[in-house]
Amino acid sequence: HRLWNKLVEPPDHIPISQRRHAQLLSAFLVAIIALGAVYELSYLWFGPTSSSFLIEVGISFGTLIVLGAIYGLCRAGHVVLSAALTVAIMSLGVYAIVFIAIEDPNMVHMLNFLVIPLLIGNIFFGGKRILLTVAIYSIGIFALPVFLPGVKPNDLIVGPVSFLWITACIIVITNRHRDQVERDRQRDLVTSERRFRALIEHIGDGIELIDARSRVRYISPSAQRILGYTLADYEGDTGLELIHPDDRAAAVATMDLVVRSPGQPIHAAYRLRHREGVWRWIEGTLANFLDDPAVGNIVVTFRDVTERKQRERELETIATISAALRTVPNRAGVLPVVLDQAMALLNARGAALVLRDPAHDHTGVELGRGVWAHTTGRPIPAGEGITDQVMGTNQPYLSNDAWSDASFGSAQAHGGLHIAVVPLAAQEYVIGALWMGLTDSVTENDVRLLTAIADIAASAIHRVTLFEQTEQRLHRLTALRAIDTAITASLDLRLALDILLEQVTTQLGIDAAGVLLLDPHLKVLQFAAGRGFRSRTIERSRARLGQGYAGSAALERRTIAIPNLREAEGFDRASILEGEGFATYFGVPLIAKGDVKGVLEVFHRTPVTPDADWQDFLDLLARQVAIAIDNAELFEDLQRSNQELILAYADRLSTPGAGHPLLPS
Repeated sequence: HRLWNKLVEPPDHIPISQRRHAQLLSAFLVAIIALGAVYELSYLWFGPTSSSFLIEVGISFGTLIVLGAIYGLCRAGHVVLSAALTVAIMSLGVYAIVFIAIEDPNMVHMLNFLVIPLLIGNIFFGGKRILLTVAIYSIGIFALPVFLPGVKPNDLIVGPVSFLWITACIIVITNRHRDQVERDRQRDLVTSERRFRALIEHIGDGIELIDARSRVRYISPSAQRILGYTLADYEGDTGLELIHPDDRAAAVATMDLVVRSPGQPIHAAYRLRHREGVWRWIEGTLANFLDDPAVGNIVVTFRDVTERKQRERELETIATISAALRTVPNRAGVLPVVLDQAMALLNARGAALVLRDPAHDHTGVELGRGVWAHTTGRPIPAGEGITDQVMGTNQPYLSNDAWSDASFGSAQAHGGLHIAVVPLAAQEYVIGALWMGLTDSVTENDVRLLTAIADIAASAIHRVTLFEQTEQRLHRLTALRAIDTAITASLDLRLALDILLEQVTTQLGIDAAGVLLLDPHLKVLQFAAGRGFRSRTIERSRARLGQGYAGSAALERRTIAIPNLREAEGFDRASILEGEGFATYFGVPLIAKGDVKGVLEVFHRTPVTPDADWQDFLDLLARQVAIAIDNAELFEDLQRSNQELILAYADRLSTPGAGHPLLPS
């Protein structure tokens, strides 16, 4: 095999169109030279040693040497010239043999061997030149009687001339038939190729041919449309560089399996980088036809399934987040579930939920995760930044160069993340925005998936908010019922105040509360009851009307709210409450039937920003406390009046001479 490749297979510098002829001519020359050398050597060894014999052997070896030179020309790339010289040398060789044996007229029949160079010429030059070659042969043959008087022209016509012309006609007819068959085959091939090309160019699936080393050898027009690459773009590239890093190991394993499984289709789906830089999901089938000479490659058919994958991803996301939210009982549990699930699905490094509080007209970061965890609780000024734009337009916003966008703050662009912001809309009302920071570029598909997550999150937040509000109102109604029961069931003011203060601290979510009762004669507020205080120093509380926050609330008959008690001035009981650590104060006047009965004080150790419902419920509880105090006072007054009546009755009976108080005197 190595000898054949070395002697017969054409060198690489020979053009493709001549390689087949070069191979055929090389094989023929090698065979003629080898056989001629063996024949002449054996003939020289066993034959006679006459002078004519030696001349004949010399001519034969000379011919072999000339054929060797022609072989060298053929290997050098001069295929047509080598073929012409081969035909000429072989023809001259036949004539030379006849002239050498000129004394033997029967050697004329050796001219029939001219058919051999004639057939060789047919292979390399075609049928039209065959007739010209036979005509030249005929002229040479008819010239023989001049040199061979014993040769009759009739023998030449009946013999070699007729044989050569008949052979030439057969060759011409055969060539014409072969050419017609070839033209028909070429026409069918062109038609089939056009049909195949039309199918390949307009089919939706892409087709590639790759070798065992994953190098791309062919790419169909549809494949170019799917990924944007031409065959020139794959020059020197295995194609594996286009596969997503997370999928590359699986792709290499699949390629190894394909190489080991000839003819067996292997299905696979990976993410490939489009020419525009975005990742596309590609699904396809690989079939190994490396052993098929007609193909000699691995055939890959594939299609773009990014949209389908995106839909599947959206459905999976909706199902995952919905399932996680089913077990969340309150709003505080919804927020981390939404952010954690969104970060996991998008492989994000940071996430934040920005919510608007309509009661206080305040927008801030409700919860941050990842690199934005430190933003939790951070307020966002109204009318500034991307958040306000997204919430105002109810349209998502994405930026793959947030670090150079003036709309983003340095903290928001932390780490050079690619950022997407989508609105949280529930029932056509935007309640906030969902921020997501990704390491990879943000695509439209990511925004669409994030929008689906935001819709679920907004619906869940709105639902649990309504549930919590309903539950809170139910608890407050229950508390009011308990207060009414306590007021009607007992006339003990201290017991009623204890129950009332318990409901105040529980329902309002504050740390401590107390009641100061007004002495209408001394115009002084004095401590009556308290709950949630760390010490009993609050019991020394005493304030005149108009003095301090409590006195002002009673005198002015309005609620006094101090959001930052630590920085406020004029708190007259700061020394008494020094160890309590209160930050927020509310003083509500207790008014019943137009009279001030005292002040309900509410304390909290952290800043409180109450909404309207909270303040309304505080006022309602204050009225209930005032009613309880008024009922207790009425009962005490009734008892006092009854006692005075009993004493007056007893004095009348004990006076001498006095009649019965119920009889006329």
